[in-house]
Amino acid sequence: MDIDISWSLIFKAALAWLGVYFLSPTLLILRDKLLWRAIDKFVMDKPLRDAILMVVRLEKQVAEGALAQFGPEPDAKYLIGDRVVSKSEYESEIRMRQEELKAQELIARRRSTLDALIRYFKQPPELNPIDLRLKRGRESWKATMSVIETGTGKSILDEMRETAAAPRGTQPPTDMPTPPDKQSRP
Repeated sequence: MDIDISWSLIFKAALAWLGVYFLSPTLLILRDKLLWRAIDKFVMDKPLRDAILMVVRLEKQVAEGALAQFGPEPDAKYLIGDRVVSKSEYESEIRMRQEELKAQELIARRRSTLDALIRYFKQPPELNPIDLRLKRGRESWKATMSVIETGTGKSILDEMRETAAAPRGTQPPTDMPTPPDKQSRP
């Protein structure tokens, strides 16, 4: 019993192997690169990046408290949180919050578009660049704008600046709390 294998069959098998193990993964990689370039160019454009920056920046200000107006218009008192402000500051705060709402709407629309693209092209959902940029912005905001009070009544940032500005060889303020890992244990 003879088995005849033609050169065309060998050639087809070699092409199938190249297609499955080399060409197909290469095309998928190129497709993913093109997808992420298109996302960077058309979805993550400057208006969206500015909106993300605005939302991150204004989240802290909005967390200060609610807006309130007490009394009739000519004699009204305006509050932001628990502090009394002028009418112009109050109106400025209202405009900023309206801009933040517009920015949040833009972010939500783009996020839904990106989520659909990511699901369709079977990309990992944790790679959504909008969520990553928001998270990174919030973390850097907390790290640089922290105003946790210490025993001196100054913010940690102010004390860090004073320590950095002090000439070498001088000691930092002694009334700063000792970090837990440096405290002596009984």
